[in-house]
Amino acid sequence: MPSFFDTELLLPVFIAIAMIMTRLVFLFLAMPSFGGSLLPRNILAAAVFVIAVAVYSGLPNIPYISFDPVTLIKAIFGEAVLGAAAGISARIIFGAVETAGQVLGVPMGLGFAQAVDPLSNSQSVVTSQFLGIIVSLMFFALDGHIILIRYIIESFKIMGPGEVVFSGDVGYVLASKGALMFNAAIQLAAPVLVTLMGVMVSLGMLARIAPKVNLFVLSFAVSIGVGLFALKAAIPNIVAFTRGLVLSIEPLVGDVLRNI
Repeated sequence: MPSFFDTELLLPVFIAIAMIMTRLVFLFLAMPSFGGSLLPRNILAAAVFVIAVAVYSGLPNIPYISFDPVTLIKAIFGEAVLGAAAGISARIIFGAVETAGQVLGVPMGLGFAQAVDPLSNSQSVVTSQFLGIIVSLMFFALDGHIILIRYIIESFKIMGPGEVVFSGDVGYVLASKGALMFNAAIQLAAPVLVTLMGVMVSLGMLARIAPKVNLFVLSFAVSIGVGLFALKAAIPNIVAFTRGLVLSIEPLVGDVLRNI
């Protein structure tokens, strides 16, 4: 094949597809339930390549990307930040639910019982993993992954491959949205926490009335039993609250991408 086709036609296509793949790869790596070790890398790479080719074929105008190394590095960095920002926006919601589980695990007496989380390859309290499963199922049931991919595909119509320009507000927006994680975590854990606080007050009063009672042994059994019962009773409200959090992913990602 003549070199004319290699340099003048094929190379710009390869660079444009590589830019699209960069934005998609960092979205998948930062997106919940896809960035862990459960999804094989070869399947992730194949999915990203197929989506990138489809996006390239559907773009009406492909911007020219300079072959200058400095320009290419800046373009790759911009694509990576844009994709990661969208994924982190959704991970904030997951972080809120998992933080609520961590907050609940300690007063329930389950802080010593930790298991390996296969998604993050780290240890976490069992209550955190339990609530994490709920939010993961809700995420897929409400097509949260499709919403994120759709937003990224739509972003190529606004900022083509290699055309990402930062306004400087994306970091501030992500930090401000990060406060949602702690606020939602406390709201999610509040019903069970209030019940456990009542148990602690009752045990404290029992210690004053009967100082010879071994509260160290008694408190574990009572806290775990009452905590599990309260958690079971709060499951319908937890599911409803988690559904609202997952539905807030779409406006959250939209707000972040508008401030890129």
